[in-house]
Amino acid sequence: MNKKRPVNLDIGTIQLPITSYVSILHRVSGVVLFAAIAVFLWVLDASLSSEESFNAIKDCIGSTFFQLIIWASLAALAYHLVAGVRHLVMDFGVGETLEGGRLGAMIALIAAAVLIVLAGVLGMGMITNVTSFGRSGLSDWILQRATAVVMTVYTVFITVYLLTNPDMDYGQWLALNSHISMKVLNVLTSCLLRYTHGLDCGQYSLIM
Repeated sequence: MNKKRPVNLDIGTIQLPITSYVSILHRVSGVVLFAAIAVFLWVLDASLSSEESFNAIKDCIGSTFFQLIIWASLAALAYHLVAGVRHLVMDFGVGETLEGGRLGAMIALIAAAVLIVLAGVLGMGMITNVTSFGRSGLSDWILQRATAVVMTVYTVFITVYLLTNPDMDYGQWLALNSHISMKVLNVLTSCLLRYTHGLDCGQYSLIM
């Protein structure tokens, strides 16, 4: 046994590499997204309950506080997407060396910063346990990537729809969410997010 190996690590005194910060922020962005989806699902349910609730939600969205929530959610999605693409590239054997990992982390941070700024522009412009079914590493890998794709499609669609329909009324909003494809997308997004959030928490607990 190596007698010189550290016994009690103090995380506050360790000089973490840039790859560690990118990985930690990836987990943090996942937690933010999980909380954001819960808030937006509540907003969606309230906006569909009645025309009065829809008008109240519409007025609330115009507030600075709610726009900050939208920006934070889009920023978390942007970072999570970039970090996910970085992991996807590494899955194919690219950037697995020490220098390659550092370069990939730096590129991910720069790309995420650009997307977060764009998310701020767009955002400010916008007025139980999971049942086990024999999970494997491959199924987890596929579901995490599928979740990223579905969440990106969902967020981009809703963002573009709201930006192109600034004077949307309750009837138009209700008609959109009454469509069977939109119902499926709402349920699929929330279910996949809950599943992948459980995976991220499990991976983080293993790291700790």
